[in-house]
Amino acid sequence: MDIQGNGMLFGGGQGGLPPQAPEVREQVPRTTLKNPDVFIGVREKAEKWCTDMDDWFANAQTTPERQLGLAKSYLSPELKDWFDLVKLEDGIGFRDWPALKDTLLHRYRDKHVRRAAKKKIAILRCTGTVSDYNNKFNIEALKLKKAGTSEWDLGVLDSYIEGLPPAVMFQTDRQEPQTLQKAMEKALDNEAWLQQALARGGK
Repeated sequence: MDIQGNGMLFGGGQGGLPPQAPEVREQVPRTTLKNPDVFIGVREKAEKWCTDMDDWFANAQTTPERQLGLAKSYLSPELKDWFDLVKLEDGIGFRDWPALKDTLLHRYRDKHVRRAAKKKIAILRCTGTVSDYNNKFNIEALKLKKAGTSEWDLGVLDSYIEGLPPAVMFQTDRQEPQTLQKAMEKALDNEAWLQQALARGGK
């Protein structure tokens, strides 16, 4: 009776599945996930790399809070430096993997994005108060950093000083600030000092 029962369970001798079939079925889905390639900044591979990362996270069931750190580990050393620079400069960095992905796709889809960002920085001029100029310049500088431009600091600093009103520019430039933040602080101080000097001269 037991033998017949087992035969009926697996289809008997009528071409049914052999007894070892359940073990075979269990082994089939157990595939090893292929790790993503390291992204080195090749424009033509950016979109595929982002898609591969999305697929990898989904297949590995990676929680959202771990995705950003893992994505960074698959960036080239140069892009890791850029990743850290963004966080160092704005104190926030990328919130999550979707934010990093959007920035990378924006940067590498448009081959002119960095050139356009540099051009906008270069033509920006102070037409009102230094405070207003600083706010506008900070916005454009952040766009340039997130566009991934390397060695941006010196060029941005020079562009900022050149966009100041002549008298403020002269005073700020001769003080030789080493960072954009320091230059902005000195420009505000110089503007206030010049306004006070003009007020005293008018009395």
